[in-house]
Amino acid sequence: MCSDALANCLSRATQARLPAIAAALLLALMSGLHLPAQQPATGPAPADAEQARLQTLVQLITDLRTTPEARRFLLHDLLVSHSPATTSAIADILINSREPTILSSVCTALSELDQPDNALLEPLLTLLRDYNGTVRTAAAQALSAFDGPQAATALGSLALDPALPPAPRLVALRVLAEIPEPPESIDVLINALDDQRPDIRDTARQALLQMGLEEPGPDATAWRDWWAQHRQDPPVHRLRAVLQNKKRRLRSTEHALTSLTARNVALLREIYDRCSEGEKAARLAALLRDSEPSVRMLGIELVNAMIADRKDVPADVLEALRPLITDPGARVRRAAIPVLRDLRIPDDVPLLVSALPNETDEAVLCELINALGRFGDRQAVQHLLPYLSAEHAAPIIAEAADSLGLLLESSPATLPEQRTPAFEQAVQTIMERFANIPAEQADLRERLLKAMAKIADPSFEPSFLAYMDSSRSGMKAAAIQGLAALGNAEHAALVIRHLADANIQVRQLAAQALGRLGNGEDHLESLLGRLDPQAEPVEVIRKTAWESFVRLFRKLEPAAQLRWADRLAPSTQNPAAGNERYVQLLLEIERTLAGIQNEAALLAEVRLRLAATYADMGRHTDAVAYHQQAFDWLKTRPNTRSAQVGLKILNSQLVTGRFNLAAEHLAFLLANAAEQEEPPLNQVVHDYLRGQLNAGEFDDVLSFTDKLLNTESIQLPESWIDRLRLLRREALEARQLSDQHLAAQWVTQLRGSDEEAAAARQQILDLGPGAARSLAWTLLESLDSPELDPALEIELVDLLCQLRPDWPGFTPDTPVEEKRSALIALTSRE
Repeated sequence: MCSDALANCLSRATQARLPAIAAALLLALMSGLHLPAQQPATGPAPADAEQARLQTLVQLITDLRTTPEARRFLLHDLLVSHSPATTSAIADILINSREPTILSSVCTALSELDQPDNALLEPLLTLLRDYNGTVRTAAAQALSAFDGPQAATALGSLALDPALPPAPRLVALRVLAEIPEPPESIDVLINALDDQRPDIRDTARQALLQMGLEEPGPDATAWRDWWAQHRQDPPVHRLRAVLQNKKRRLRSTEHALTSLTARNVALLREIYDRCSEGEKAARLAALLRDSEPSVRMLGIELVNAMIADRKDVPADVLEALRPLITDPGARVRRAAIPVLRDLRIPDDVPLLVSALPNETDEAVLCELINALGRFGDRQAVQHLLPYLSAEHAAPIIAEAADSLGLLLESSPATLPEQRTPAFEQAVQTIMERFANIPAEQADLRERLLKAMAKIADPSFEPSFLAYMDSSRSGMKAAAIQGLAALGNAEHAALVIRHLADANIQVRQLAAQALGRLGNGEDHLESLLGRLDPQAEPVEVIRKTAWESFVRLFRKLEPAAQLRWADRLAPSTQNPAAGNERYVQLLLEIERTLAGIQNEAALLAEVRLRLAATYADMGRHTDAVAYHQQAFDWLKTRPNTRSAQVGLKILNSQLVTGRFNLAAEHLAFLLANAAEQEEPPLNQVVHDYLRGQLNAGEFDDVLSFTDKLLNTESIQLPESWIDRLRLLRREALEARQLSDQHLAAQWVTQLRGSDEEAAAARQQILDLGPGAARSLAWTLLESLDSPELDPALEIELVDLLCQLRPDWPGFTPDTPVEEKRSALIALTSRE
């Protein structure tokens, strides 16, 4: 009656998750208490009370109404006593109970002991033969907790008994794999390698390998020979070898797992790539939420690719990405933070700030600090200042300095309302930290000075001055940047000293700083010296020096600007001079003069120089434009160089083939030229036409002479006309000879092989109507020749009709005179 009541109460307590009630009941049982109706007035003897308590516990354990949780609790309290009575009671349960739930619970409790009593070995071995697989597995688990020869011998007798069914034998072999010591375990497994059953042999081999042993050979003989040599080895030697083998196998397993993971990631990437654009967002969000770190890393990589391709990151992808900055894996966190940094979404700043205090990985913390510096939100300053403290590692302090430099980047002209108390506090904190950096941390000092150069607070000036001549190039560079940002022209002389520094970065920054600090022609002289490749071999520094030169050049008066520009004119002996630089300075002067009244004469002079330089560079279109602008002003002024400029314009127009404009301009010059100016005009035109004639440009000569001779608005002097007609006649004759020579080559090819004829035919057609005249001359000269091939004549006429669709052509039986007239009409065109 007592046990039924307790069982029911305990069952209800455990089902209701009331451990306090269950504990109270157990305490009552273990204290030998009974219900009042059952307890004698004088109380039982101690031995009887203990026996009664044990019987009650056994009844509760074997009662099917007891929940598994309660049964496990009861078994634990029962087994910790390790008394013979307890062992006997447990053995009795294992032998007599037929309930799988009860047997499994007892076996599980035994497996959790450090060393169960060997008296329980036999009952457990019996359970390995149980019909229920769950019971067999639980018994095997319990047997693995035993240690010693007795357990190995008992399992061996079971595993090597051929009369038993295979199931218990296989279980016994697997249990032996969990007991590498004593040697008897290996004895059994090696003997099992000779068993008649393949499954027994294979299980024994796998058990030996599971122990961590290295397979000595392909068969059982190799195992026996190896064991004969090593059975007497001290256990520590054998265990050391086992440990090494397991390490190798673990590394092999890890390598295989890494390879498998890489293949899985590659497959997921391919699946993602094959998704439609509409499906990719959901797929990517799933990758970012995956339980496998390498898959989450793939998701981050794909988000990075979206950013690189300038694609918008969907909201659901961002929602999956943001939690990764607190991911369990440091590698994942370190990869996710820069992605949010690159996206620059202002709402992510509080998220990054909240992650700062909880981050324990140094590299990830550096990424967080770096990211906060790139958002431009000064609210983050107060959260970054603590990381300047000496208690942090140097990389963290350096990263905090860089980010603070970016967030507080300013200039001495920063508006007063922007110099908040928080800004001033940050400046003070940075100054104090810089002053207290140990001498051996020179790299950290340099990083902090670079940050100070970005912030450019006037209070940093003494620090910049102190490191202008530092032995460390990085410190010198930061000091130069800081002084340049402060903008005090008095420091220009200090900067000039470093224009020839041995370090490339220092030289470049000095050239750049001088452009900001310089204000005089002496400083222009210093920069001019850096334009010479002999003095400065690095092109990028010469470019920086030139940019600074132009910056200072703009501060000069126009007259001084023109004087400096002339120093870089290509005609001087200055090796640093060049057309492009000279043109750039002239354009600067032109822009300056265009906004100043009463400087038209100087402006015209600058434009003339621009035109001349462009002409020397072969940029005749630009030359014509600037000559024309200067000419428009010069021609309205008496005693000017308008005639000379007019000739240059005419020459540029002719060189660029602008014959209409050249003819109009020549008409203007002729109408406004004094009598003594005729020979120069005549000479310019004649020299151009003669040059084109000598160069074989016959069509240009014919086109321009026809325009001059046939345009009524052009009143040519009588002395010009005969020379122009002579040049035109020479051009016609020369073109006719050229056409005849070219046509003869084509005809020769047309008479050649089929391939040659086809190539010639295509070449003639590709040349277009211009080829008609050459063919017509050749055919015209061949009309009276008895060697004229009728087939060739037909082919030439056909080609002429294709080249000149409006030409009627003729047939082979057309009279010769009519043929001649038709061909002469064709040659006279153009």
